[in-house]
Parts: sequence; structure tokens; C-alpha cells
Amino acid sequence: GAEKLEVSFSTVTVREYPIILGDNPAVSEGPPMEIGWTHFSEQLWDFEVFETTHPERRTYLQMNVPMNIRIQILQRSGESYKSIVHRSKTVKAMRIKRLETAQQLYRAKSQERMEKFGRGLKNIFSDKKKKERALMEKTKYLSEFYDEDLDQYEAELQAKIDEAR
Repeated sequence: GAEKLEVSFSTVTVREYPIILGDNPAVSEGPPMEIGWTHFSEQLWDFEVFETTHPERRTYLQMNVPMNIRIQILQRSGESYKSIVHRSKTVKAMRIKRLETAQQLYRAKSQERMEKFGRGLKNIFSDKKKKERALMEKTKYLSEFYDEDLDQYEAELQAKIDEAR
């Protein structure tokens, strides 16, 4: 029969990480924040106790931290105001570059459509397509001719080999 597989947990490890100055340009304005790589605190909890005592999950909107609060958090984490302002400017420049790239990609699609349309019109008013089709037919005919010729030659060679045995 089919086995019923189960997974269970007995403990939960909660680690705390420092908040540091980030580099992701996805923030709407101001400095980005991220967590550091090395945790500074670790607590082991019984799973049932953790599930009944941890705070409710925050919604997406609740996780949005306004710029002035981010600046305060980063300063409390040890970042200088000068480094925060510098990173904010760097990230803003990156955000502008991304917008320019997105704009160019949009234009490239429009440009590609226009070129394709132009080629279509050119093909309608020229004999290029007719010449290509005629060349394809001629090539198809020649390949059939050579295939038959090669088949005959191969048969003759095989007959000579068989005869020599």
C-alpha cells in the first residue's frame, strides 16, 4: 500500500542579524536596508511554544519602512549620516539607469516592429520572395537528382565489393 509520510519539528532556532546599509535600488527613495551575514543572537525555542507566542506575521504594507525611519535605524546601527546620504545618491543613480534601460528596451521593440513592417512592404513590392522560392525549388530538384545518382553509385560500389569477395 501507499505509505503516509509525515514531517514534524520539535524546535525552532531564531537568529537575529544586524541591519546594515544595503545596495538594492528597488527602494522608492532614500537608503536601502538589508540584514548582515553574521548573526549576533541565537535562541532555541520549543516548536509549540514558538507557535503560540510569536507575533503575527506582518503584511507587505506593514513591512514598508518609510525613508526617515530607515535613516534612523541605520544611524542606530552605526552608519554615519554621510555614508547614508552617499549610498542614497548612488542607489538613485542606479534606479535612473534602470529606468533608462527599460525605456530603451521599449523603444527597441517598437523599432524592431517598424523594421519588420518595412521588410514586409519591401517584399510585397519586389521580386525577392519569388526569386527565393524559385531557387528553393531548383535546389530541391537538384538534390533529388543527386540523391538518385548517389544511390546508384553506392549500389555499383557495393556490387563490386561483393564481387571481389
